[in-house]
Amino acid sequence: MRRQIGYHMYSATETIERAKSRIGETKYNLAFNNCEHFALWCKTGLTESIQVEDFFKRLLTGYAGSYENLEEMLYRA
Repeated sequence: MRRQIGYHMYSATETIERAKSRIGETKYNLAFNNCEHFALWCKTGLTESIQVEDFFKRLLTGYAGSYENLEEMLYRA
């Protein structure tokens, strides 16, 4: 949630109901509708993925780090 401000933080009960409302949905997309998008949407209504944004930023800026940097990027907490 780097860019977004003014979002609503749903209660635990509301978050669960929002998640249940999407049971059976078949619109999964790694870049535009993945588990991070889903979890953030359930809790806040926002649909973004910091992991996907970071990946595309590195891809578009010609990320050329070493193997160790790539490993760190993939496995960081």
